[in-house]
Amino acid sequence: MVAGCAMTPAMTFRLLRFFGPATVAVATLSASACGPLPESKKPTPKPVASVQTKKPLRVQLGEALRTVKSRGPILAALNADVKADLQAILAQLPANERKALLEPGGELAQKRPLLHTLAGGDDPVALFSLATQAFASEMMYVARGQGKNKKKGTGDLVGVVAELARRSASQWLREQAVLVNSDRALTPAQLLAIVKAADVVGRHDITRLVHQVVADIDPNPLRKAQLAKAYAEELDEANAVAALSSVGDAKPANAAERIEWDAARRAVEAVKLVKAPASGRDSVLTKARAYLDLKRYEEASDTLKATSPASDLALATATARARLKGTACPGVPGGAGNVLICASAWKKDSTAKAMRALLNKAWATGKGRDSRALETHLALGHVVPWVYGLVTERMTQSAFTKRLKAFKAAVKEAAKVEPTLTGLELFVDAHWAGAQAGLDRRSGARGIPSKAVQDQLIARAKKLAAERPQDRFVQSGVLGVAALFSHERDVFELIEMLPDELHHENTLSRATLRMWTAIARKRTATAEKARAEFQRALPNDERAAQLVLYMAEADAALADDKKNYEVLQKVAKQLQRPGTPIFLRLQAVLDMAGSRARRGERYEAIDVLNKIVPSLPKRLPIGADMATLAKSYLLILRARAAAGPERIEYRNKLALHIMESVKAGVELPPSAQFWQELWVLDLDYRIKLKQCRKVARCAAREKKRLADALATVRDRLGKETSTLFFHGALPAGVMQLSFNVASNIELMPAVHFQPRLLVLEMPGRGVEPSKVAPPLPTPPPKK
Repeated sequence: MVAGCAMTPAMTFRLLRFFGPATVAVATLSASACGPLPESKKPTPKPVASVQTKKPLRVQLGEALRTVKSRGPILAALNADVKADLQAILAQLPANERKALLEPGGELAQKRPLLHTLAGGDDPVALFSLATQAFASEMMYVARGQGKNKKKGTGDLVGVVAELARRSASQWLREQAVLVNSDRALTPAQLLAIVKAADVVGRHDITRLVHQVVADIDPNPLRKAQLAKAYAEELDEANAVAALSSVGDAKPANAAERIEWDAARRAVEAVKLVKAPASGRDSVLTKARAYLDLKRYEEASDTLKATSPASDLALATATARARLKGTACPGVPGGAGNVLICASAWKKDSTAKAMRALLNKAWATGKGRDSRALETHLALGHVVPWVYGLVTERMTQSAFTKRLKAFKAAVKEAAKVEPTLTGLELFVDAHWAGAQAGLDRRSGARGIPSKAVQDQLIARAKKLAAERPQDRFVQSGVLGVAALFSHERDVFELIEMLPDELHHENTLSRATLRMWTAIARKRTATAEKARAEFQRALPNDERAAQLVLYMAEADAALADDKKNYEVLQKVAKQLQRPGTPIFLRLQAVLDMAGSRARRGERYEAIDVLNKIVPSLPKRLPIGADMATLAKSYLLILRARAAAGPERIEYRNKLALHIMESVKAGVELPPSAQFWQELWVLDLDYRIKLKQCRKVARCAAREKKRLADALATVRDRLGKETSTLFFHGALPAGVMQLSFNVASNIELMPAVHFQPRLLVLEMPGRGVEPSKVAPPLPTPPPKK
């Protein structure tokens, strides 16, 4: 499924499959890039009479919510084809799933709000999801792919998605009037949800009122900064300054607060700039950019009308942002469109096409290349078309490499003009090195850059980390290099060169990498730092469950004790509930089985796997690797529990399963391939040992084969990964470098370091690796 503007697994072009078969690199759009801010022009507010009124703020907010215009029934936004395809999916659901879908406050009402509403549900949570999340557009895409209208593509869905979001937002906002006017205590989180829906329908007066109420009930510096920014966006300089001044001498408590304060200060400064007269090129550009910072796109466009944007990149990029209303998903409200919908919207939109041509023409002049213009050009001129090209053009590896090479050249040229882009250049070079190594590698082997390339990139990363550690591009570049080589080198020193507080996009990546280095080298203090960092930055989405499971796996890998296994069991058990993605559920099942087996409860481990493995479909679009591992582990456990001919039977079934999964095209990371192959050799040794009874030489050949195979672990997996392997954790997962484009066209290189540390039994216990070993053979099944 697609979440926000993330990619569906079917269209993911990965830079490196972590410890596994690499394909190619990927650029992505962030969820915030999925739609424009409201279409309507923000009205300049009247003098603050509404603030001085005797009516309480909650009453004012309730009145404003009641004035939101209804756009008609929610489902009337669907055309006949879409409705028919969705109804066909709904009809196929079994009774228990349909019941769960309609459960008020249920998880499925939030995750599948369109089906919930179509089935007759009216949960407010579903309504809010339809207005502000991509759940509706992803469900329509799934329905189109399975229904009779699959050849139509997604172009005709753009208007449907936009209208559905606006109708849902309007109805949900009107319903909130009852809650706001009640005597019930409201939390800031409840109130701030109103802001998201208000943005969808362009009610900025509601946004400001919400921030007034929140600052009134929770008068801390963060809320005052948010209120100041809301006033500034309405050009109310006096109240914006007053709100910001009321903070006094307080200092930001954390990185999130500092971001809000900085944004509020910039917004207040922007209000002053838009009120200043503009005549020459520089003053016009400054004023237009100030309007853009305040999300007042029509005023920005009007300011730039008399300029010649094609002759100047700074003017061209400001014009493009104004004409596109600050979005890479034209016509679709923020958050409502997924990457497919946004790609269709971008392709159909005449303004987007004209603005891209404008940027290319202005770039060729070599003029107006300041840091802001360069970043916008790289985002709109390269990254956004690249992302959408991955979706709409069925891009080959050679075409992808060509685009990456062009982007690399553009970034290099931009960095010569603007030194602050050297961090971005480092990130792109790491991206390129990983992609090239992945394309050159043998099937099933690790694709890694040469030692000379590694040394050069690490030296550049250390230099930039020492010179400009606070720069967001530098942070991304350093973490990109660290993630790329984390399976091969100890990147602890490089990671720790970065400051304690990072740009919010980088916090989770650093925490995950920190935990990785802590486990590999048994650094307890570093693990505690990573854990604290996770707690500060844990996202409120599906990733949270994955990260909590990763932390539980890490604890079990750090200390092999009963308490850690019990915690892992509890976390994994929670992930067996309905609605959990199959790949995450399978990962949790493997951890449950592995932790039981390692405590000597082999039959209980078999029972855990038996509850899910037999019912798995033959083909899984997501989680095929986890399904293959789960079946392998079940066969291994059965072989371990058996004896004589029965053990030989399960050994042969395991070898056959390995060959069949390879033939079916299931991509396993090298660590998992190695683990499976070693278990075949381990079982051969155990079988032979029993058959030979007390004749020592009899099993020597099988033992040597196992010892020789164990000696290849560093070549197969890398130094750091092999260390984890022998600690009793099976490393897998994905490392992906990508480029996010936020709603303000801010370019953000992102490191997605998502390892798994499966707590499974490791083969070859008690066998010392040989000093010199031949390549590990693929074991055929015995007839």
